Amino acid sequence: MSDLRLPGKDFFSRGIDRIVTPADASPAGLPKQTTLPPVEHVARSSLDRLLAASRFEDELDRALRPRISDSSLLRPGEFHRALQDARALLGRQPPSRIVAGAIELLQEEEALRELVQMHRSALYSA
Repeated sequence: MSDLRLPGKDFFSRGIDRIVTPADASPAGLPKQTTLPPVEHVARSSLDRLLAASRFEDELDRALRPRISDSSLLRPGEFHRALQDARALLGRQPPSRIVAGAIELLQEEEALRELVQMHRSALYSA
């Protein structure tokens, strides 16, 4: 470590006279090469940590994604049958605003599916 001494009042007019270094001071060099990780390794691990960190959007998506216990519902025929069963079950419930809204939503879904089927048939016949 260097020792910087400020001699007297006229220092700022004269400047630095000398720098005194202790006799036992060894020059501070670079660290040994074996103690430094490669730059690519440090950057990659930081990047991996950032990419692996869970984002709020991922957590929200995971929480809102429906859990499907029966994968057969993903087949179109099974899904259509489940929609019809749900509509029939809702039709047997006591009337309320929520039940009426759910029935209306299912009817709209069935109408859209029929429209898609009609367009698909028109494309096949063309």
